[in-house]
Amino acid sequence: NMATGWKFLNAYLDDKVCKNLLKNTYTNPTYVQSKAILPLLNNKDVVAIATTGSGKTLAFVIPTILLIKQNVKKLKKHMTCALIISPTQELALQTHCVFKKMTAGSDLKPCLVIGGHKNKRHLDDYKEHGGHIMVSTPGVLESLLSNNSEGDSGMQDLLVSSFQYIEILILDEADKLLEMGFDRQISLITSYIPRQRRTGLYSATDSPDIQKLASFCLRNPVFFKCSDVAVCAKAPTQCLLPKNLKNYYMMVSFDNKFASLSKFIQDHKNSKIIAFFATTFMVDYFGVLLSRLCEGQRLFMLHGKLKKKRLEIYQSFLRSKKDFIACVIFRGVLLTSDLLSRGVDIPSVDWIIQFEVPRKSTSSTL
Repeated sequence: NMATGWKFLNAYLDDKVCKNLLKNTYTNPTYVQSKAILPLLNNKDVVAIATTGSGKTLAFVIPTILLIKQNVKKLKKHMTCALIISPTQELALQTHCVFKKMTAGSDLKPCLVIGGHKNKRHLDDYKEHGGHIMVSTPGVLESLLSNNSEGDSGMQDLLVSSFQYIEILILDEADKLLEMGFDRQISLITSYIPRQRRTGLYSATDSPDIQKLASFCLRNPVFFKCSDVAVCAKAPTQCLLPKNLKNYYMMVSFDNKFASLSKFIQDHKNSKIIAFFATTFMVDYFGVLLSRLCEGQRLFMLHGKLKKKRLEIYQSFLRSKKDFIACVIFRGVLLTSDLLSRGVDIPSVDWIIQFEVPRKSTSSTL
């Protein structure tokens, strides 16, 4: 039996999707899911402006799966029916995991295509087994489509061939994609994709650049903002914040900033903490200092310049959790740049620390 909250999708849902929704405790849709799913299913392009944590991922995962099942009668191995573009490897990994959960027991195969030497196995898996829903990042797609990726001969032809089947394009965290300068890559990627497609654009902020991207990639989109948020007053680019988010600040002299951070971490030894720094150098520098001062704390350092062990570190912190029933505490402090500032869902985080004042109001980490 389908949970009451999803009854608005009764005409589209099948038993496997229903089962996976309930299995993963998605019993009721969030606001953004209740608004953004149906337009895509009705062959409309969608622009959804909604804060991190509002359920944007499932808002495109569900219609993507249902549209493929509805429109594609016979799946082939290398038949990319949907392409999801994420700004970072970490977000791509998370999105891929959601697709795997929601396609369990079906013929649909999600695949992950991201860069880095350690992630070559994902490319090898795609070459051998194919995939129908591809989750990737702009940089690696540009490299593969332009045939500039060493050791990946044949991938260009394989991708060009498989991309002709794409029915759905999703631009996740679109404002972050633009902020990271991926507009050129998006333009290249879309040139390989059929124009007769459905496109969804999901963003935490609204801006003229988002509108420009929407006009370039989408056709007559349904546009809406999630209402269950607080909006930064008079911001030229509106930043959407969860209503239940509590913000605190501490006024300290420059000389005492690091000491205050160190004391806070030591005072919260049983907490899971993420601390954001302005640069990758600061992550490395303060990581070395804190590792000497905060004995007994599990420290993780993560930024974009860590190419080899980046996903390994991210997954280690992701798995660190508190189990009070077993009387075991897997705590941890993650020091990072703005790499994880948007879209990534890390469970059981107690505190988020912004060591520097954000350069822009829309850059504040949620």
